[in-house]
Amino acid sequence: MTCSQDTMATEESIETEDELSKDEVVNCICLFNEENGLMIQCDVCLCWQHAVCFDLTVETLPKKYICFVCSDPTGNKAIKDRLYKV
Repeated sequence: MTCSQDTMATEESIETEDELSKDEVVNCICLFNEENGLMIQCDVCLCWQHAVCFDLTVETLPKKYICFVCSDPTGNKAIKDRLYKV
């Protein structure tokens, strides 16, 4: 959406966009929890991650994807601890 289109949005469409974004959860290893570029959704928890954070491209996207949290829930704490120390 361009800036001029953005300012022309009605209150109803803004509310609809907000409701839709609340349904979608971004939980990425980079801790930037906003949509940004190519995204991939976990087949287990339905959270989204940035494909670039996992070195994935359109050509290398798996048919089924299980995120880092669901694939190793016990190791998830160690990953987060390392990220916060950076």
